[in-house]
Amino acid sequence: MGCQSRIQLEILNEEEGLILFRKHTGIYNINDSPTLDDVVKEVVGECMGLPLAIVTIGSALREKFIDEWKYVPNKLKVSKFTDIETVDQNVFGCLKLSYDFLKGEETKFCFLLCSLFPEDYEIDLEELLRYGLGLDLYGDANTIEEARRQLHVTITNLKSSCLLLDAKEGFVKMHDLVRDVALWITSKGENVFMVKAGMRLKEWPKHQGQEQCTAISLMGNRIEVLPDGLVCPKLKILLLEGNNVEVSDEFFEEMKTLEVASLSRIVLSVKSLQFLTNLVTLQLIRCELSDISSLKMLAKLEILSLKSYNLIELPEELGELSHLKMLDITDCRFLERIPMNVIPRLSRLEELYIGNNSFKAWEVEGTSAERSNASLSELSQLNCLNIISLSTNFQRCLPKDFVVLTKLLKYDIIVNCDYVRVSYPRSRCLRIHDVEATSLFAFKALYEKMEYLDLERIWGCCQNMVPSVDGTGLNELKRLSLANFGQLECIIDMTQQQDVTSTAFSNLVELSLFYVRLREICSGGSPPRGFLDNLETLRIEKCHNMSCLFPTMLIQRLGKLKQVTVALCHELEDVFQLEGLSYAKENPFLLSTLESLYLFYLHNLRYIWKDPTQQVSLQNLTVVQVKWCSKLRYLFTLSLARSLLQLEQLKVWRCDSLEHIVEIREAEENVAVGGGNAIMFPKLRILQLGGLENFINFCSENYFSTWPALQELSLYLPLSSTLSSVAELEQTTQEDLRVLNIGISDQSCNMVLAQLRHGLQNLEELKISRCGVQVLFQLEDVEQELSLPSLKVLYLYWLQKLECLCMGPTHLLRMPNLKKLSVIRCNKLSHMFSPSLARNFMQLEELIVMQCGDLEQIFDEDDAEYNHLHWPLLFPNLSFIDIRNCDKLRSMFPVSITNLLSLQNLTTVEFHYCKMLKHLFSSTLARNLLQLESIFIENCGRLEQILAEDHTEDDHVQLGLFPNLSSISVKRCGKLKTLFPDVTVVRSGLQKLKTISVESSSQLEELFGHKDEADMTSHREMVLPRLQELTLQQLESLENFCPVGYNFIFPSLSRLFVTKCPKITTRFSIDQNRSVHAEAKEPQMGKTDADIKQSRRRKTAVEIDYWGLYGVESILPPYTGKL
Repeated sequence: MGCQSRIQLEILNEEEGLILFRKHTGIYNINDSPTLDDVVKEVVGECMGLPLAIVTIGSALREKFIDEWKYVPNKLKVSKFTDIETVDQNVFGCLKLSYDFLKGEETKFCFLLCSLFPEDYEIDLEELLRYGLGLDLYGDANTIEEARRQLHVTITNLKSSCLLLDAKEGFVKMHDLVRDVALWITSKGENVFMVKAGMRLKEWPKHQGQEQCTAISLMGNRIEVLPDGLVCPKLKILLLEGNNVEVSDEFFEEMKTLEVASLSRIVLSVKSLQFLTNLVTLQLIRCELSDISSLKMLAKLEILSLKSYNLIELPEELGELSHLKMLDITDCRFLERIPMNVIPRLSRLEELYIGNNSFKAWEVEGTSAERSNASLSELSQLNCLNIISLSTNFQRCLPKDFVVLTKLLKYDIIVNCDYVRVSYPRSRCLRIHDVEATSLFAFKALYEKMEYLDLERIWGCCQNMVPSVDGTGLNELKRLSLANFGQLECIIDMTQQQDVTSTAFSNLVELSLFYVRLREICSGGSPPRGFLDNLETLRIEKCHNMSCLFPTMLIQRLGKLKQVTVALCHELEDVFQLEGLSYAKENPFLLSTLESLYLFYLHNLRYIWKDPTQQVSLQNLTVVQVKWCSKLRYLFTLSLARSLLQLEQLKVWRCDSLEHIVEIREAEENVAVGGGNAIMFPKLRILQLGGLENFINFCSENYFSTWPALQELSLYLPLSSTLSSVAELEQTTQEDLRVLNIGISDQSCNMVLAQLRHGLQNLEELKISRCGVQVLFQLEDVEQELSLPSLKVLYLYWLQKLECLCMGPTHLLRMPNLKKLSVIRCNKLSHMFSPSLARNFMQLEELIVMQCGDLEQIFDEDDAEYNHLHWPLLFPNLSFIDIRNCDKLRSMFPVSITNLLSLQNLTTVEFHYCKMLKHLFSSTLARNLLQLESIFIENCGRLEQILAEDHTEDDHVQLGLFPNLSSISVKRCGKLKTLFPDVTVVRSGLQKLKTISVESSSQLEELFGHKDEADMTSHREMVLPRLQELTLQQLESLENFCPVGYNFIFPSLSRLFVTKCPKITTRFSIDQNRSVHAEAKEPQMGKTDADIKQSRRRKTAVEIDYWGLYGVESILPPYTGKL
């Protein structure tokens, strides 16, 4: 019930059902109680092996007495839902029984309230709270916050009973079947709900017994017409979403018992709510409101939410709502005025939400003679206010009389920034941007209990946070983010001991520093008690004045540190300075909680751990990434390396001075650490080493490493380093290796592959790049085959000297499962495959070739090795071809090898910037492309034909071509004269074509040609039944869409764009069935189209541009059937 993805569970057998049931009841050992064992088996038996039933009943019986257990089997037997036909009755019975076991009517009704929301809806607990407050579900709560706590207890109970599911923070979900049970419960009895939520209704639903309803939910609909009035004398809850539908003044007249109303997307005069004298909760969301001053008539209103796009000013009468406890005006982006002295009159107000994309124009007292807007100082008169969300803009210097509330339980206060978050603050958070440092003192009253502090672009003199900003130590602070803080030199300054508290930052969990002139975290001596004791995450970027991140005096404070990220700190030399720490076995290991370490662009970094390291254990470190640290010589010492039992990812790139990953020091060798010369990384899955010009070996001296769990290996190193790393790989099993990336600066790629020849049986992805290799797979004078039986992806990149993929007997190369081949920037490669080589790639699905400047052919036609009589057709599974920037490519599939190819599963073909390409397919080959769906061609300047004639004697070769083609797009192909050489292709082909787009092809004369002039009078009507989009743009020579005398019909066309085609004579029109017609006619010199003269709005052969299913009649002339 707590899973995030849906998995279809089958019926469980008795043993599986008992295991699941015991797990959710919390009883595993019942052997000592045969009676209880019998009851358990009977209950599980009644659940009929249904997982949902077992889970809910098990959760309901958790911590219940034995007598209640014994009651369940009989209760399930009599729980027959004869009026339920759509789902299993056993599930309904179990869920209903779980509902019956809930303690308290408040909990049960809260469960029923959740059924008012649409199916699969993420239910906001704040919304649920507001409904509950309106219904007085929390009558014994003195404040809204107390009611909120009660709701969270209730939700926890419902989740533990498996009646609700977790969603994102602050939200829950209800399983579809659980919701069905809740709706069944509310279909009769005391609480009758009418729920049609999320059904996209446009009309008010018909419902018998509507006058008995206590709740109506029409959320998630687009109601366009509302009844003039509803007789609902018992209605307490109305949730309505319309489509800017207007509400009559009488609509609410017979709803006098209504206590909760949430209205969305309606046009409403607030005056029409005057009948709702018992209304407690009112939400008006994206409504067009008028007469808003009439809110004063809702005397019992306690919860008011106004989220209206047309709300410009709050009415002064709002101050008359003397019972109002919560006011939410978030997302009122055009709200410009809150009259002065309105807010102070709301004397019972406990929660005010005004911070998210809403009013910011607070006035400052004393700055103008006449005040028209509310000022922040008015908030101090709200004695009951304890939660606020507030956003405001000021100049850099805050006014001296700026007032900050001091008794707030929670707040989200934003100054000079557009940070957007949920309206309800769940903590005490302050964000201040672009102010003078002296203005920070205005918030001094908040610092002591603040949990989140975000300061950015703070100007002026402020050298530390403690004591300059706050002397109390910010001990409640959990997250501190400082950015562009001009003169800050340290977080805490201990030289001013008389001003520093005895504890500071003792609860800080996350610290982020960006572009701060920080010299050190703590200055002037040992930090106070508790300093950084709870720090888990540290992010530092562009703090250029730091030389050491964690000096010795801070290391022992980092007992909970999990993640460290440091980037672009140009003066940083040490990360963890360990000098001065005495080694003692009885002391706990330092940094043992560290999980991830990221070091980027630290050009002066010399040491990650500055000796000694024996007292440090990296036993929980799982991810290490080090990039562009040009002075770093090694990463770990021997003792550190042996503690890396959880390391899963190690990525090291562009560290020019790095010689070893593990440096063996003489002092460490003399310490009895055990393990011999082998250093095992038992969980290392991903290892990437690249751009390390001086790299020698993974370990120094005579030590070596083993990686038994390695799945991905990337080596972009000098040859000697690569071979030594491969040798280390061979020290252990290579069964788990799935991905291998190799980049070597010389021609010795084959040496690496040969060295790994016996260990690549499970390799799935191989990438070879930036090598000087001329032949990728050198099989000459080789007797043993190179087998890669599991390889699925082969990626070749920037092999500037590569001339041939394979040389020698091709039967020695085995890649039976290769599915994707990418060849990019291999400029000397003249061809890709010989037919005999291609037979090794029978499972190939994707072929991608880019920027291969000398490539002339994909296939080499000369192949003495190939025996077409005994070998199968090639590429039967190829589905995707993408060829780009191959300037010398003449043809993809030469006519001479057409009989060797299958291509029966080819779906997509793309050609980009292939300047010499003259055609795509031979007409014979095209007959095999039964699954082809998409053709895209651009910037192929010499392309003359898509289909090349291969001198077949079959007169009907064009028939039935491309039966599944959905889209064809041709751009900037200057030599192309026709898209399809014979119009007869449409007779039995192209019937699924949806998109035709041809642009900037200067010699194109027709889209559909005609080879047989004698046949011009037959089959004159052609239909493309699914064509939706037709674009013809900048075609200077285009005269006709089709041959003269033909009429093309497009019943589904919704987009037609014809522009900059000066010679076109095709007439586009529309018939009574809204089918568009395209009729070619002979050009008539000196005449214009008569239809153009009839209406300036109607366009035919000049410029046509329309999109959409409607309105085309005003663009195109009617079809007359005459040319």
